[in-house]
Amino acid sequence: MLSLGLSIGTGIPWAGHPVQRRCRVLYVVGEGSHGLDQRIEAWEIANPHGASRGVDHYFTTIPDAIQMGVYESDDVSYIIEIATALDIDVVIFDTLHRMIANHDENSSIDMGNLIDNSDRIARAIDGLVIHAHHNGKDTTRGMRGSSALPGGLDLIFEVKRAGLDLTVICEKLRDTAEFPPIRFRAVPKGASLALEHDDGHAPTLHAADDSVARLALLVAERDDGTAVGNGVLFEAYEEETGLKKSTFYKVKKAAVDADLIRNVGTEKVPRYQVSAPPEHAPETGQDAGQPEQAETGAKC
Repeated sequence: MLSLGLSIGTGIPWAGHPVQRRCRVLYVVGEGSHGLDQRIEAWEIANPHGASRGVDHYFTTIPDAIQMGVYESDDVSYIIEIATALDIDVVIFDTLHRMIANHDENSSIDMGNLIDNSDRIARAIDGLVIHAHHNGKDTTRGMRGSSALPGGLDLIFEVKRAGLDLTVICEKLRDTAEFPPIRFRAVPKGASLALEHDDGHAPTLHAADDSVARLALLVAERDDGTAVGNGVLFEAYEEETGLKKSTFYKVKKAAVDADLIRNVGTEKVPRYQVSAPPEHAPETGQDAGQPEQAETGAKC
């Protein structure tokens, strides 16, 4: 969910599939919030093009669970207020169980309330609501809880894991054909793991290239709109990694060759900026420098 939400929020391809329109994402973290920063940093190392595009502005997190098992929940009104104020298009809840605390997953009434509250949010933002949910002990029977839940959803996909290999399988897609399985591999990045699409459709940085990704992130962080000078970049890189100048030049060349950064200065006085992401999504509204109103609906 984090990988998907960050791709939507930065407008870069997810599993080789382009994002149709960059959208603002609200991620409600009901469990595991203590490790969220590490997981986001791992994603940024694996996706420096996306990290350079303003993750903080387009991806907002709430490190707390809300109550969605109550009819017309006040907590849901609070989420709607935040989402509309921030012009959010996509809301992700992680996990569903934490969003119905003290209520029964097996109750059609409680799960019906969750579905109704999800619809309230979707209508209010004219966008998309996603829930992360667990399978039961018998995985062949699918997701836990009342049958009211799958009946009320437009899309269901299951994530199956074997070691560090993950496969996303579409179980239901209303009104159109299911998509074929999508495969990922979880690789170490920084202090956590990040997903890499294993079909080779999208460029990825592998574990051995972390130093290249970190250099691209330093360029993004220090670029004030006039690009970053070679001396400033080396000082920042040395402070960040402790590596020497000879290594810096090798890593910088690798970053340029990979089209992660580019020299917008001269050969004698280089200045570096992050390159445009491959197949990046078109911007909308103010972000594209266009005066017209951004397209409505979360076409993600």
